[in-house]
Amino acid sequence: MKENYPERYRNLFRRGALEVKASEINAEAHRVLDTISEQYTKREIPVGCDSTMDMWKLREQARQMAEEVVLQEVVFRCN
Repeated sequence: MKENYPERYRNLFRRGALEVKASEINAEAHRVLDTISEQYTKREIPVGCDSTMDMWKLREQARQMAEEVVLQEVVFRCN
C-alpha cells in the first residue's frame, strides 16, 4: 500500500488506522488463500494418486496458484 497508494497509506497512518486495515487485508487474504487452495485440491486430484509426494506436489501447486490470485485480487486491491 505504501508504494502503490502512498496518499491512502499516509492518511491511514495519520489516523492510526493503518494497523487495523492491514489486519483486515491479512485476514481476507488468508481466508481467500485457504478457500482457493482447498477448491483446487479437491478439483484436481490425480487419478491413481497413491503417493504422498504426488499429493504434496498438488497441494504446493494449489498454494502457489492461490497466492498469485490473492496478491492480485486482495493485497494489491487494498480497499
